[in-house]
Amino acid sequence: MKRIPALDGWRGIAILLVLIDHARAALHLDQGAGASTGPHGVTLFFVLSGFLITSRLNFELQSSGTINLRRFYKQRFFRLMPAAWLYLWFAFLIAMLTPNRLNGAINCAAALLLFT
Repeated sequence: MKRIPALDGWRGIAILLVLIDHARAALHLDQGAGASTGPHGVTLFFVLSGFLITSRLNFELQSSGTINLRRFYKQRFFRLMPAAWLYLWFAFLIAMLTPNRLNGAINCAAALLLFT
C-alpha cells in the first residue's frame, strides 16, 4: 500500500486541535460560543483513521482476494498497545506523586483493565 505523507500532517493537525482545547480548559481560558476545537480534532482523527484502516483492508482484499482479520488485529494490537501501556505507566507514576494516590491508582487500574 502506498504511503500518503499528507495524511500524517492532517493527523498532526487533528491532535493539535485536541491539545489546544485541553490547554484552554487547563488554563481556564474563555472559549466563547463555538470555539471548542477538541471535538473537531477527534472527528478528523477518527475519519482519517477509518480511511487508512479501510484502505489497508481493501488493498489486502485486492492483492490476496481475502482479508485476514486475525493478522490485522494482531498487528494493530502490537502497534498501539506498547504506547498505551507506556502512557499508563507515566500516568500511574504521576498519580503516585499526587496527594490523592489511591484514586489515581484506581483510575490507572481501571484504564488498564478496561472497567469504570
